[in-house]
Amino acid sequence: MIKKVNPFFSGIAILTVLGFIMFLPLDKLIAEPDFSSFQVEYIILAIKMLLIFSMSLVLIKRLNEEALSGIDSKYNWSFKYLNLIPFYLFLLAS
Repeated sequence: MIKKVNPFFSGIAILTVLGFIMFLPLDKLIAEPDFSSFQVEYIILAIKMLLIFSMSLVLIKRLNEEALSGIDSKYNWSFKYLNLIPFYLFLLAS
């Protein structure tokens, strides 16, 4: 039986973990002579976002919330072309 947790406390816990991830000093892992400071910043942000995405996916699977999160195959997207928006925005930023 899963004990229900107060949403306020779970929200605080999630924000604490996200804050911890965002304040990780990963800039020491990438040598700046190889990349510009702009490139280093975006590489570090990509690593942090990948870590947040991975942790979120594990948490969704563990709590069996696939339908609520939208990754359940039982509920298909009506407008699949909306998946292309992040790719389009990435191309605009390049």
